Amino acid sequence: MGAMEQRAAGSVWRMVAVVCIALVAAVVTLPDVALPWHPFSGFGMQFDGAGNVIGVDHGRPADRAGIRKGDRFDIAAMPIESRRYLNTGFSGAADGTRAEFVVRRGSSERDVPVVANVHPRTLLDNVTDEILMLAAAAFIAISAALVLLRPSKMMWAFFIYGSFGGVSASVLALALAPLWAYILFAVVIQPLNTLAWIPFAIFALRFPNDRVAGWRLTAQRTLLLALIPLIPLTIWTSAGALFALPPPDLALDLQGLLTVAGFLFVAVTFAITYAGASAVDRPRLRWVMVGMLIGDAGILVFEIAASIPGVAVALPIPAINILSSLQIAVPVTVAYAVIKHRVFDVRFVIGRAVVYGLLTTTLLVGIALLDFLISRVLSETHIATIVEALAAVAIGLSLNTLHRRLEKLVDATLFRSRRRAELRLRRIARGLVHADSAAAITRVLVAEPHDAYSLASSALFRRCEDRFARDEAIGWKDAQLRAIDRDASIVLQLQAARRPVAAHDAAWQPGDLPPGLAYPAVVLPVFVRDVLDAIVFYGPHASGEDLDPEEVGVLEELTLAAATAYDHAAAELALARMTLLEAEVTTLRGLIAPQTGAPLLTPP
Repeated sequence: MGAMEQRAAGSVWRMVAVVCIALVAAVVTLPDVALPWHPFSGFGMQFDGAGNVIGVDHGRPADRAGIRKGDRFDIAAMPIESRRYLNTGFSGAADGTRAEFVVRRGSSERDVPVVANVHPRTLLDNVTDEILMLAAAAFIAISAALVLLRPSKMMWAFFIYGSFGGVSASVLALALAPLWAYILFAVVIQPLNTLAWIPFAIFALRFPNDRVAGWRLTAQRTLLLALIPLIPLTIWTSAGALFALPPPDLALDLQGLLTVAGFLFVAVTFAITYAGASAVDRPRLRWVMVGMLIGDAGILVFEIAASIPGVAVALPIPAINILSSLQIAVPVTVAYAVIKHRVFDVRFVIGRAVVYGLLTTTLLVGIALLDFLISRVLSETHIATIVEALAAVAIGLSLNTLHRRLEKLVDATLFRSRRRAELRLRRIARGLVHADSAAAITRVLVAEPHDAYSLASSALFRRCEDRFARDEAIGWKDAQLRAIDRDASIVLQLQAARRPVAAHDAAWQPGDLPPGLAYPAVVLPVFVRDVLDAIVFYGPHASGEDLDPEEVGVLEELTLAAATAYDHAAAELALARMTLLEAEVTTLRGLIAPQTGAPLLTPP
């Protein structure tokens, strides 16, 4: 198997692994999106992993059965079917489920049967729950996309944390899962969730260049070695109750302290990374750091409230949802950094087509939600069909107007400067044929896109005998690449592609290209009469943002217009030379004819 086949096979297996992990994370986490319409049932009490009751809901089944805060369950004396409910955060169970709890209070012990009923939910519970599900879905989707776009140790660590650490498992899914599925969750998924701070810490250590050295390398090795004792310890704390193992009081305390210490370590590491960044890199890292610290703070407060010995309390559902939802700041700011500033050097861009697609999808989801609400709210009346039909007609008639307004809104808010730059470059492309000389065309190709798009660099090489010589450049030093051989790899690739080529994809490294932000992002050919006449290099935006496909398309339009303009300029130059030669011939004829006396032939 050749190198290309091996890379292709690796990409396929990587995609399969990412999709499988993301699906598992979605199945475990996202079913709670249905909670506003299908509230989970439970026994109305909260407890820690050692079986200590830390909260009882007034008027709920546990309260009516006489269970009180401070009671402790005798886990070993309970059947496994009842022990499973000691690990779900809100003792979730299917409605009507009867569980036999053995409750110990002081020196006394008694059997307490409790029947689960529907957990009452408030509007705030439902709203914060949907926000939490949005955060979880965004985390899974963005981290999966990044690890596919830039497979690296850093991105794999981020993906594992995003899949299993951002949000706890679905209460609804655990309540309805069969016993075998719950055992699998307790032994595999719950330890991943508990130890997710370790891949998050590794991501922080490797951020943003996926490199570790010095103390960072030592810390990464320490974290990986720590997994050896922590994995069995975590399985004990998460699944011990299922198998009637001794209560892990000390292990739970240690686990809580380590989790809090881990997230504190993440916050400190991000702060050190930002403090040590250069003046050029800090603006690119700023919002990522803010997002990371916001998400880290939310999960840190939650862990302190839930895990620290002597501090652990039963938080209300909205508080848990809000604190966990702060995690959405992590994927959002990472995505912003990738799209806006190329912090991770990922060839991942966003354009108007993507935004329009998202808006259209949102509109369709809104229509589906409207249909659901109408059918649910008005299902008992005879006007449901009429209202739904009128709503569908109104939406249909307004789609064109809505699309135009959305387009104007998007262009005016997100893409205003880009739109102005495109209009400017397209006007220049239309008028380029009227340029006086090839030198003027070259200056336009280099200077106008650089100014319109605020690029970090641009350069043009013209065909010259056996090579392409640098004719004009901005952001390139004199000592940097001056000429390109006609048989160089980039020349052959452009001749084969006959369209723009991403500089990274070309894998052409002559050694003296501009480094850093000035490094070319895209290379465009200029063909005149089917001959490669010029090569144009454009760098990314000065802010670090990559060129998106729409911008590259406009640059391609400009180079196509330049090809026509170069051809026209060459024709005009040839005509001028011909006119000059004709004048010289006429002059010479006038000088020769009187001396020879012979008539000269007149050209046709």
